[in-house]
Amino acid sequence: MESASDQPEPESSRLGRRMAGMNGGFPFFVKVVVLYFFGHLAITYLGSFYVHGGVGYEQGTRHRFISILNLQWVMIFCSWLVYRQLMGFFDSPFTLVFTHLKPNSLATESYKRKTSLTLLVIFALAHITYFLYYFDGFLQMFLFEVCSITLGVWTHMVFFSLGFFFLNSTLNILKSFKCCSRFLDRLRRIPFIQFLLWDRHVQVVFSVVVTLVVSLICLFSADYIFIRTAELPIANLPPQAEGLRIAVLSDLHTGGTVRRDEIAKVVDRTNDMNVDAVFIVGDMTDGTVEQLEYDVVDRTNDMNVDAVFIVGDMTDGTVEQLEYDVEPLRHLRSRLGTYMVTGNHDYYFDDAMAWIRLFKSYGIKVLTNSKTDLEGICLIGLNDISSGQSGIPHHEMNISTVITECEPSKPVIVLSHNPASAKHISESNLSYNGVDLIISGHTHSGQFYVMLPFVYLVLPYVHGLYTVPMKFVSHDATLLVTAGTLYQGPPMKMLLYSNIWEVTLMGKHTSELVDLE
Repeated sequence: MESASDQPEPESSRLGRRMAGMNGGFPFFVKVVVLYFFGHLAITYLGSFYVHGGVGYEQGTRHRFISILNLQWVMIFCSWLVYRQLMGFFDSPFTLVFTHLKPNSLATESYKRKTSLTLLVIFALAHITYFLYYFDGFLQMFLFEVCSITLGVWTHMVFFSLGFFFLNSTLNILKSFKCCSRFLDRLRRIPFIQFLLWDRHVQVVFSVVVTLVVSLICLFSADYIFIRTAELPIANLPPQAEGLRIAVLSDLHTGGTVRRDEIAKVVDRTNDMNVDAVFIVGDMTDGTVEQLEYDVVDRTNDMNVDAVFIVGDMTDGTVEQLEYDVEPLRHLRSRLGTYMVTGNHDYYFDDAMAWIRLFKSYGIKVLTNSKTDLEGICLIGLNDISSGQSGIPHHEMNISTVITECEPSKPVIVLSHNPASAKHISESNLSYNGVDLIISGHTHSGQFYVMLPFVYLVLPYVHGLYTVPMKFVSHDATLLVTAGTLYQGPPMKMLLYSNIWEVTLMGKHTSELVDLE
């Protein structure tokens, strides 16, 4: 005689229990969110004492460290959601794979232990990635590659886990309403939708498979450099600048997973373009110069360009650590010289002014809220938009003062690492002179497919060419935002988004704006 426990469980009960298993109950999720919120407040509040205890530039470097701690707290919360979602694979019934397994059997428990341990190792590797930037030598070289790839996989898995979590929670809420319940019953009749919306087993398998496929695509496409071209009309362009061809490089992030071979490929592709000038729009490095000296400098002189533009984020280390290793930068040669502005990474680990003094001693023209003449063009270089948080007095980004030094008859090009500065520029009183072109990087276009929708939702400027209305002048500015030449952190990027832009400057009467995006 069969006991009650041996009776088959109704399908509706199994689905309801499976959905609740993931959530741990919605109230439990709310408690976790509250815990996260108070944890974030505690880190921020206590961190403020640590930040304000710094003197000068130390405030900026300490602020960066507190930001990493807050990021880790977010990652812990996300890892918890991923863990609960994936471990739900072992909730019965097994409808897709491992259908022979039984709940609470020795085989099932063994699989659960192994899966749990694997997930914890993956989480640990992903979480320590950002801390590895503070280490040097063998430890970073040995761990960074595997940790950063793991971080990329983790990022994709978070997206799918959060997506299915909110989907399951929404379905649980909707089924309590009679009108919605009828609609959901109709959806259940469609096999694919029934599996994807109500079967946790299918959800987990779908998440893992798609994560691995998309991660592999990004992994193998990251080093493929795609050249995008644009002809930009500039009003009052001097004759000597007509047809000036510029290669725009950005976000090389040398260090971590970007090494000599990757930089050599970028330089070779740039050299093949035979351009007149090179703009490097920020985020040059992600590591110490001890690691990067031979990766970055030794091939640059082969480029045979008129000018080199380094638009921020040269370093991720201290002058004491890196002075010997960045010394080859003094040998950069081009017809019009080398120009540089600061980016957010230049304030993370050391006194940016110490770096500026060092680079000036190399003969590099560092544009710190200042301008220079380039073939009859007023070229302005701005400090990074985050420089006001660096702790360095009077170092915040300032366009209003420097633009008054430009002759009204000259066109104006602004190099600014973060495109968020475009809003500040457009709203500044530039009645004395307008801005014709702004060149930025920084966004990476999200770098991953799963991040792209959120980046477009949050940021006004992500990738490509934009028209920026100028509030106090009659003509608008053109903004070029590159998705970056390489990648930051994980060596993974969307296909065709590792870019070099080839920009040709044309007189406004002779060209039209072309965006081959």
